[in-house]
Amino acid sequence: MLPVAVLLFGGPAYLEARAAAAVTGAGATGAGATGTGATGTGAGVTGAKAAVLAVGAAAVLLGGWALWPGDGEGRERPAPSASGPPPSAVSEVPPSPSAAVTGSAPPSPSASASGTASPSPSPVPPEPGAPALGGPGTLRFVSTGSCLGVAAGAGARPVEAACDGGRDQRWVLLDPYEGDRGRTQVRNEASGLCLTRSGGTQDHAPVDQQVCDASRENQLWNLWTDMTRGEAALRTADGARYLGLVEWARADKDQAHGAAVGTTRYYYGSASMRFLVEPAQLGG
Repeated sequence: MLPVAVLLFGGPAYLEARAAAAVTGAGATGAGATGTGATGTGAGVTGAKAAVLAVGAAAVLLGGWALWPGDGEGRERPAPSASGPPPSAVSEVPPSPSAAVTGSAPPSPSASASGTASPSPSPVPPEPGAPALGGPGTLRFVSTGSCLGVAAGAGARPVEAACDGGRDQRWVLLDPYEGDRGRTQVRNEASGLCLTRSGGTQDHAPVDQQVCDASRENQLWNLWTDMTRGEAALRTADGARYLGLVEWARADKDQAHGAAVGTTRYYYGSASMRFLVEPAQLGG
């Protein structure tokens, strides 16, 4: 491109200088030829300018054709990709479940069980005609020395009474759940009925006698004993309430009091809620 530009811009100036020199030379040769020579010279200069322009245009066209990219060969192309085989068009097949799992499958329930499962043990039912811990005997209040007695008939309530040796004042401690002192029945020798709690949780809840049935929770007593002192207590299953005199506070002070009996919380370790028992009653 640089030679073409020099030719285009420097050519006319060069030709004009040559033309001026020619004119000057012609004037020196003869004055007679002034009119005709000048006209010829002007025509020659004009023709030379046209020729120079034509040559320049041709040079521009030729240069542009030479530099113009043909068929996209001269265009910038992206860098070639890394060598290596093209990616496969086949998609990867996932492994089957059996091939993907490492290790053996967990055993089935039947295979993992060791032997036949045994059912959970059920509570041991009471024996018919539950055995007694010992023989019949009295239950005497520690505070007063009086005996616990009951009148005949179901529903009768036990009371405190002066000891007279009667069978209605003699009691048998039953062991329906062998060896379980927390579930002891108390049966009257005369009536053959068992002491039964009303189920109330208030102090002085009443107690009566009913047909003995060891499946009834309110007939089961938590038996506490202290044989060094020959004492026992009959408590509710949770050990919170004791069988004893309703007016325990007055009885403890050796004051006049009622004979009613019920279940009450064990206030101050009251002696009116403990009984003196005979060793024979406990099989001793």
